[in-house]
Amino acid sequence: MFAIVASGIVLAYVVSGILLDAFGRVDFIEQKWPRAFRFITGRSVLLVLILFAIALLAEDWRERQKEYVVTPLIVKVLPPAPPVIRYVQPAVSDWKWEPVPREGFTNSKPGVTALITAQTEMSNLAFDIKCSIPCKFEPQSSQVSGVFSGLWPEELPAPGGKPNVVRVRIRVPALLRPGEQLSLYFSSLDDKELSLDWVRLISK
Repeated sequence: MFAIVASGIVLAYVVSGILLDAFGRVDFIEQKWPRAFRFITGRSVLLVLILFAIALLAEDWRERQKEYVVTPLIVKVLPPAPPVIRYVQPAVSDWKWEPVPREGFTNSKPGVTALITAQTEMSNLAFDIKCSIPCKFEPQSSQVSGVFSGLWPEELPAPGGKPNVVRVRIRVPALLRPGEQLSLYFSSLDDKELSLDWVRLISK
């Protein structure tokens, strides 16, 4: 705003000097104040003042252009958070087990099956099974009923290195629905009769 006002004053001054000089109305000023007359009507002074006014207007125009500069919109797309998988450990009442004596399938050793039945939907299928004597898990003789995906069990190191405790994790199926059953077969390491003391569902 200051630049516009200053430019207007300078231009008005220049224009008035030119008009006075053009129409011969500055005779009185020329007679009384010859130096002021030469300053007003001098072409070099007028040229400097015109250039100064143009510079002020150009600066004002440049400042106004800055006000209309649009800041580009930056959109940051954050990657989705990784899924949080929570394993729900069902209560003992949600499943049951029972021993089923069977003839041995491996080297005619005595064996027994832990028949595990889901009462509600179960995930995180991992079990500790305690045999009455040192035993061995037989995955090839184990099976799952009511599931079309088949059975993929994995034997894990026994807790505390106990020879009569076997830890088994079921990779496939990932869960059991009500009524579906796991048949986990265990054989004796010798010719003695084998029974199961307990089956416990463990945390992953």
